[in-house]
Amino acid sequence: MDCTGVTAEYTSDIATKEYGNNPILGKVAIQKYYSDGQTGILNYEAKTTFQVYFTKKGSYDACDDYERATITTDENGYAITPNLYYGEYTVHQVDSGDVDAALVDDFPVEVTENGKTYTYPMDNLIFKAYLRILKKDGNTEKQVLKPGTTYQIYKVTDEGEELVEQTYSDGNKKTTINQFITDEEGYTHAIVTVTYTNEETYGKLKLYKTGEMLTGYEDGKFIYEKRFLKGVVFEITAAEDIVTQDNQGTHWYDKGDLVATITTGEGAEYIKECKNITGYTVDEDGKVIVQLPLGKYHVKEKKTLYGYVLPDAGWDVEFTWDNKDEEYVLNATDVTDKNGILHVENTRAKAAVSLLKSDAATKQAVSGAEFGFYTKHDIYNVDGEKIVEAGTKLGTVVTDEDGKAVIDMDLPLMSEGYQVATNSAVATGTAITLNSGDYYFKELSVSGSYYLDETDHPVHLEYQNENTEVISVGVEIENTQTTTIVSKLSVTNSEELAGCKMQIADTEGNVIVSWVSGNKDSIQLNEKLDTMGYCNVSVTLDEKGNLQINGLLHDTTYVLIENRPADGFVTADSISFQLIEGENKQTLVSVVTGEDMAVQQDNIVRMVDDTTKIRIIKLAEDTGEGMRGAKFEVYDSNNEKVLEFTSVEDGYDITGKLTVGETYTFKEVEAPKGYKLAKPVKYTIEDTAELQTISITDKKQPKPPVPQTGLNTPLMTAVLILFSLICGAIIAFCRKRTGSCS
Repeated sequence: MDCTGVTAEYTSDIATKEYGNNPILGKVAIQKYYSDGQTGILNYEAKTTFQVYFTKKGSYDACDDYERATITTDENGYAITPNLYYGEYTVHQVDSGDVDAALVDDFPVEVTENGKTYTYPMDNLIFKAYLRILKKDGNTEKQVLKPGTTYQIYKVTDEGEELVEQTYSDGNKKTTINQFITDEEGYTHAIVTVTYTNEETYGKLKLYKTGEMLTGYEDGKFIYEKRFLKGVVFEITAAEDIVTQDNQGTHWYDKGDLVATITTGEGAEYIKECKNITGYTVDEDGKVIVQLPLGKYHVKEKKTLYGYVLPDAGWDVEFTWDNKDEEYVLNATDVTDKNGILHVENTRAKAAVSLLKSDAATKQAVSGAEFGFYTKHDIYNVDGEKIVEAGTKLGTVVTDEDGKAVIDMDLPLMSEGYQVATNSAVATGTAITLNSGDYYFKELSVSGSYYLDETDHPVHLEYQNENTEVISVGVEIENTQTTTIVSKLSVTNSEELAGCKMQIADTEGNVIVSWVSGNKDSIQLNEKLDTMGYCNVSVTLDEKGNLQINGLLHDTTYVLIENRPADGFVTADSISFQLIEGENKQTLVSVVTGEDMAVQQDNIVRMVDDTTKIRIIKLAEDTGEGMRGAKFEVYDSNNEKVLEFTSVEDGYDITGKLTVGETYTFKEVEAPKGYKLAKPVKYTIEDTAELQTISITDKKQPKPPVPQTGLNTPLMTAVLILFSLICGAIIAFCRKRTGSCS
């Protein structure tokens, strides 16, 4: 029987190191296989014994417990020593366990690093027995070269005969045979034990993690750049049963098993080691490179860094055997690049900042308000360099028709640990180079219908958690609108006066609002107020009949005009006024008189109407004195009777009943005794608060006719008339000559 020994190759890399008082302890592990030396299945060699001893002592027996160990391989061909001291050791194989395989030659190993396990894989060739079967002719005794003859072989044991079987794999499945067929030369080679050893091809995955980081601020924009993220945690799980390549039905991992945990920039931790396969390296740019048995896996990010969002989905990778010459293969799916690198970029959590501007009283949206957006504190980039000074205006926004404005900027959030750093800085007096995430809105302009809000409205942007992609902050800001009350009063009783046609106009003659006092349905607003700079103008009448108008422009001169007074009243003088801001955004009225302004302590514009005053004097034509007892009826221009009265000596006064501009007919319906009825008198009422006097004169009734006598003849009458004419001519002549007549 020919026995062939196999010696494992190794390279001893001895380095000189300095150590402290604690001894360096390491372990030596053996992974043992056996094969027939041909390409084929690699078999574990169990129950094989090795001695490991300190080389300088010369033998196993000369060493103490930390300088020697006896180990026996388990069912997976694996054995490991307890801790051994630093130094060079000799590994000596004692036996070959259950298989008839050659022993390896003694070989040295070095223990140089504390806590490290030095693993040495090795395979041994089994002894082969070749059985030549010759078929000869009975007569000639020459070999019959007849191929295809089938034989079975039996092993003789103490218990009897045992059929010899051989199991082999074609790479896809295992096959067991117990019949052997001769070749063309008539030979059958029955290999009693057939094994072969190949290292398993493994998969190699490279993981590189990046995310955006704040690097600068230019032209009103914050600049972010992709950089490597260290400390992000990933998990790799088996997406199917991960089987060994020896076709023995063994699983490295079952489907769903956690295989490894990767921490970017640091390394990987395997849940279970796959001998001579699993392992990792970290290159100079932080990329973690892991080795995995062939199969399908799922990679998922489990924990990210402060300020970033954890992806919902993961990535599927698959490592498939290609050919026998490859030591490893790269991922076969499209989630990696051509170099097998899985590039994962984390999305930054971002801010969405908005404000809502509304009326403090009505909650209506306030459009057209301009706000500045400022940073409260200094802002630093990822390298600790200040890029924005505290108090810098980062931008401006204007509210839309819904009163809303949005900050269209990618704003930095509060840095991790800012509060802790702040407290520490207060205690130590050191500067802080972290960002607070604190900003504020400040109103720059608003429609003159509102008073400017000079308050700083804070905005704080703080990272919530790894599942929050957008940090939304909404600021609600209310503005106080100007409020003005117009009170239309009667001079007689200081009560609200209905029926007056009114309007408020600006100094350019633009009518803002018109109405009839006391009539809410008569209110009309200028339809172009929005284009004139007004916002949310509204008008109501209160229970007293006062007109309340909200939204007039402050510090602007207006004129309150009465176009037509109520019946019985005269038109009041127009009033010029302005609205100014009092304490707590209260509207005050400033009445303009010439160049003077008188500020009131309230927001009421008061207009008082005086009454019309008409006096009817009834005179006697013969005496010129006032008369009592004449009865009159008064009719308007529509010939409708509006009132009736009876005259008195001093005149009859009609106050607050007759309308300015209306023409009335004063008709005497019953004259005093002895007087004739006067003709009707028409009079148009003037627009003045002064007394208007109308005089109506009655003529005396003629005396009854005298009865006729003898002298009362036509001849006598003619004589008397002629006499009168002669006397008149004489008197006129005398006056012309002498200037008098007596």
